[in-house]
Amino acid sequence: MEENKFRPKVLVVDDVPANVKMLARALGNGYQIHMAINGEDALRIAHSQEVEAILLDVEMPGMDGFEVCRRLQEDKKTCAVPVIFTTGRRSADDVVLGLSLGAYYYLTKPLDINLLQAVVQSAISRNNAHQSLHGQLQVTRCPIFLLMDEARFSIQSMEEAFELAVLLSLTCPDRERVAIGLREILINAVEHGNLGITYEEKTVLTRTTKLDQEIKYRLTLPENRSKSVTVHFIRSEREVRFRIKDCGPGFDWLPFMDFSPERLLDTHGRGIAIASRTSFDRIQFLGTGNEVECVVTLPTIAY
Repeated sequence: MEENKFRPKVLVVDDVPANVKMLARALGNGYQIHMAINGEDALRIAHSQEVEAILLDVEMPGMDGFEVCRRLQEDKKTCAVPVIFTTGRRSADDVVLGLSLGAYYYLTKPLDINLLQAVVQSAISRNNAHQSLHGQLQVTRCPIFLLMDEARFSIQSMEEAFELAVLLSLTCPDRERVAIGLREILINAVEHGNLGITYEEKTVLTRTTKLDQEIKYRLTLPENRSKSVTVHFIRSEREVRFRIKDCGPGFDWLPFMDFSPERLLDTHGRGIAIASRTSFDRIQFLGTGNEVECVVTLPTIAY
């Protein structure tokens, strides 16, 4: 029982019991596997067991996988749990629908076991980061941030990006929403801007679970030691602005402002779109793309 505390909980949902067992075997012994053969059981288990990832079939009698995903997203307790569709439905429309419902990934059968394992690990890492962010927001109290109208910060590491995202989000009404967006933008600035990790490199590093190792290595390189991401915070009566600049050459940011069909089946590349859609009221990239301004509109106070 003690060993189970350290194994992530994964819920496998498929109306064919043999498929459930196959997926459980494919994941190996590193996970606590919960199983469901219909949508109702899946929702009940996801809500009660605090699972960290869900493998979900689409075609099931009664409530299909798309409806299960929609209901998971509507529940505050399960909306952050990454859903990975595992299905034989391969059409582009199905893929777009699944991801538009908030799914983390869409795997088609027959499954590539190595890709399945990499996607599940990546999904759990993202879920852990979200839970850590949520937990930090619940305990962080820093009144001085509520008194600031302007400040400048400089960060270099992923840990500093995480901590600054939490602290700066305290200046906004919906701090969890803003913290997620700031974290995504700051991570992009460190990884791609300062450290020069390309989109293609990150694809390989994510699938081989070597991204963290590569980031730590590049931070030690002489050419990167003096690089930092600067953050300029400005608050007025009407809005809060975060201007974030890295030391990179910039990039073509426009394709990343939305969920591109060409990148739907990548395990990354959605951070800017998430920030634009859900975290900020306005995002504007400046110059070559190595500087971005994120704006949160403050509610009008009626007297």
